[in-house]
Amino acid sequence: MKNIFKKAAALAVAGIMSVSALTACAQEVTLLDFIEADTGKTDFDGYVCKLGMYTLSDNTGMLIDENNPFGYKENTELADAVLARISDIENDLNCSIELSLIDVDGDVLAAQLFADSVKQEVLYSPSHALTRKYLAAAGYLEKVNNYGDYIDYTNTEKYGEINIQEMNAVNGDLYAVSPITWMFKQPRALELIVINEDLRSKYNTPRIQEYIENGVWNWDSFEEFIANSSNKDNEETPIYSLSARGFDVAKLLAYGNGFVLATETADGYVTDFGADNMMEAAQFYYDLRAKYSENFAPDTGDWVDVNEHFIDLKDSVACLTAASILYNDIVYEIQNYSVAPFPTGPRGEYGKWPSAIEATESFSVFNTGENPEANFTIIDRLCDPLEGFETEEDRFEYLSTNVVFTIEDAEYAMNLYKNGMYTHWVFSDSAENGFDDLWRAGIEDGAVDGDKPRALSVVMEELKNIYPALIEEFIVPNFPVYELIPN
Repeated sequence: MKNIFKKAAALAVAGIMSVSALTACAQEVTLLDFIEADTGKTDFDGYVCKLGMYTLSDNTGMLIDENNPFGYKENTELADAVLARISDIENDLNCSIELSLIDVDGDVLAAQLFADSVKQEVLYSPSHALTRKYLAAAGYLEKVNNYGDYIDYTNTEKYGEINIQEMNAVNGDLYAVSPITWMFKQPRALELIVINEDLRSKYNTPRIQEYIENGVWNWDSFEEFIANSSNKDNEETPIYSLSARGFDVAKLLAYGNGFVLATETADGYVTDFGADNMMEAAQFYYDLRAKYSENFAPDTGDWVDVNEHFIDLKDSVACLTAASILYNDIVYEIQNYSVAPFPTGPRGEYGKWPSAIEATESFSVFNTGENPEANFTIIDRLCDPLEGFETEEDRFEYLSTNVVFTIEDAEYAMNLYKNGMYTHWVFSDSAENGFDDLWRAGIEDGAVDGDKPRALSVVMEELKNIYPALIEEFIVPNFPVYELIPN
């Protein structure tokens, strides 16, 4: 694969030394061998770090290729910043970072690793596509928590709190870290409410920001917004209050009402499955859809259709979407918009706006390589905030200048993931047996298939034997990772 970096001839010569020659005695070579005793400077002696990038940037939706490193479009401020970071690391550590592409799914890559045919040593990929589901469980990745001397995974400002790092964990060990300070590389978080201000003003519908400013952005004001933001009179195209997938609304209502799928206790775990906070959210959702079904844009259950209603048809005052859609689509198609968080429920902590996080982009190290210490050192340097975006203020300023129109909106978009609940949806092999089915089929009101809503008691009876088993299989074994990350 062609290296996307244009290096000076001298630097290229310095990087010719092969990995095999550098690590002929792998058992004896450690990072200490690269530290000069007289200066304390780390010198990798021309080591070539081969970094493979999965070809889809999961957060931004942009294809990663030789012209778009890590999903940043070439010749943009962000692409230049990440290339400058790589150049700085190469100069400081006397190494080369060689980027290439990995365009295979997890099963194929696992087979290639088994056959020892993968040349890369470091992987950049969406957490759910490769790291968690296939490679870590199959034993092909180094455990990050075994290399704490080389990478500070406990730095929560740099790598995220436990709700983020849990996405990179399997059976209580960390297998990847995420560059959460990189712009647009925060975990993929749902759901941000984006409001078409032209439509809202035209029909004089409620302004969500006023609810927030008055401290009353809760279920009552959410219902008021839904009730009064549609218009069917004398319009060729009816105006809906909200474009959203029904089960996303149900999920966010529960999260905003204090729902937690599983919490460790001295006796094992407790779950809010079936608890009052969940049942209140479910009932509120059922009642809301029953009273205002015509105010919701048609729900096909498809993520693309939800956004098309808002972006292409422009027939919805608001859309419940992801920040990545805001960055890549809405910013180019809707000229006058604002953003807002999802409201808080009566049992939730007001102002701790709920969101559902599904995946993140991560750096991992294959255990087929012979220099994990060097690779983790390089990753730790890569994941520092990019130049020009060192502070949250810098990142807010970028968002408020290039994506949204106010600092407040930038804060909502930027901090969407911080209180997010990890949905664990990656452990679903089908729509019938995954955690997301708790909301997709459980609290769904039949809008997708046209069936009449079932009684909530019937739904819960169907699901009560499924989720305890999933919790015990996938969440409980990860409890030890909570001890690795400081609270």
